[in-house]
Amino acid sequence: MSDTASGKARARAATATLSALFALIFLAELLVLPPIANEQLASAVEVLRKPVASLAAAAVVLAAAFWQRRWPLAVALGLLAVMVGAAIAPGVYYMVTTNEARALLSQTSPWQPTELTSSATGEAHNNPDALGRASITWAGNDFALALRSLTGTTQQGLYWNAGGPNSHYVFRARIDDHHGGTVVTCPLLFGIVDNRTYDTFRLQSDGRGHTIATAYEIRPNGAALLGGFHGYTLDSTDPLPYVGTWNILTPSERTQSTLMIDAVGDRYRFFVNNRLVFSRVIPGHPTHMVALGVTVLANDYPSEAICSYRDVTLKIHG
Repeated sequence: MSDTASGKARARAATATLSALFALIFLAELLVLPPIANEQLASAVEVLRKPVASLAAAAVVLAAAFWQRRWPLAVALGLLAVMVGAAIAPGVYYMVTTNEARALLSQTSPWQPTELTSSATGEAHNNPDALGRASITWAGNDFALALRSLTGTTQQGLYWNAGGPNSHYVFRARIDDHHGGTVVTCPLLFGIVDNRTYDTFRLQSDGRGHTIATAYEIRPNGAALLGGFHGYTLDSTDPLPYVGTWNILTPSERTQSTLMIDAVGDRYRFFVNNRLVFSRVIPGHPTHMVALGVTVLANDYPSEAICSYRDVTLKIHG
């Protein structure tokens, strides 16, 4: 076989190999990777699907016209262009939607974190009462709260002072796991006056299988311990598609969610997985006292509830 023929054979083999490789990657992206988590982005992609596919097909035809005998390579390059576009779109969306959180974390990175406990590991218990028994264990910045109760209630962990009423603080924690069923939520508590008067930021079910974020003011109905509570909604969201869904950029969001509160005086911003979900002024300058919590939403619901928090941080300025 002449050198020319041998070279052409090697070129054809390389082209076929590249084409097969790109085709396999393309099929893997279609069959293995999960659907786009964000509803708005998924809608935009659906609208763009046909024109993008048409442009990709046109690019393949034009490339094939130039390559002629190397049309498999042209097809592979067309598929590669589609895959690159599909990868870039979620990345750009993620960068845009997390811009405020990333700017906040960059701003506060020089701040010294608050020492949350006086020991590297430990355990604390409440005095059992009519609402139940609670305990908290910790190791470093990881905490687990356990609640054993016969009634719907919220138990707080350790209280942390986040400065005076005009301070700027950032309170952040990753919810690693929880047990006790769908009526159990793992909130960040803020504006704490006492164990019956506080505000709460949490993820919960909307009753239709979706997860929403809510912030409430919790106030007792009276002085009696079992007099009950009532809550005023500070704000809430529509279903959050990036909670409980695997994605290629932040796969941990399939099983973990990060809550963050940014407070400057009485101005508050609330984040879920580094996305700003709502912001508002809370009148009355809530006290800058925070805690982790475990909540059983159903009244008269016997519970063995546990919330596990990871990487808990509190940073204060002013």
